[in-house]
Order: sequence, then structure tokens, then C-alpha cells
Amino acid sequence: MWSEEKRFDLAFQEARFAADFMEFGRSGRTYTRAQIIRADSSPIEAKLKNLIVHELDATTALVTYESEARFGNEVEYALRSSVWVRAVGGWQMRFHQGTPCQPNTLGAAHGAA
Repeated sequence: MWSEEKRFDLAFQEARFAADFMEFGRSGRTYTRAQIIRADSSPIEAKLKNLIVHELDATTALVTYESEARFGNEVEYALRSSVWVRAVGGWQMRFHQGTPCQPNTLGAAHGAA
């Protein structure tokens, strides 16, 4: 969902974000589905690491990963988690949270050395 081809594909976004989606952003702000699904999103240069899918039950998964996102000369690091549910049309994200962190803490949350 971070890739440019998915980020700008409104049909893909509409199908992947649940109707009751909400996000606690890395910034500390909260976002609704309507705020997330937009045609005017900017491309993001990002590295995603240590992505793990934790199956909670047959229809629910917790996805955790780390991000290093570059916006011009700024680099933002975050620990991220999303709750996904299996719906009729496929998996949908119901909740996402990004928590700011320092680059030296990346890997520690997932047990990496």
C-alpha cells in the first residue's frame, strides 16, 4: 500500500480500507477512511523492514513492521501496526497506528539484533 502504483489506485484503496477504518498517525493525529483515500497523495520514498503477519484468528491479522520514510531531506522512522480483517472481497485494513521512534531502536521491536 506504500507503493506508488497502489497509493494512487483509488479502486484498490477503496477495496482495502474498511468502512470503519481509522488511524493513529505517526504525527499523533487521527485519520478517517475519507482522509486517507485521496487522489492527491504524494509519492513516498520508503524502506519497510521486519514485516510480520500475526494471525489472530481465521479472519483477523495483526501486521507489524518498521518504516523509514524520506520526505525531501527529512527522514522519519516509525514502528507500525495494522489490524486486517477478511471480508467478502478480500482483506481490509480496519486500524493502523504509526509510532515515532529513533533509528537505533529499529529491529528491537521484532527481536532483530
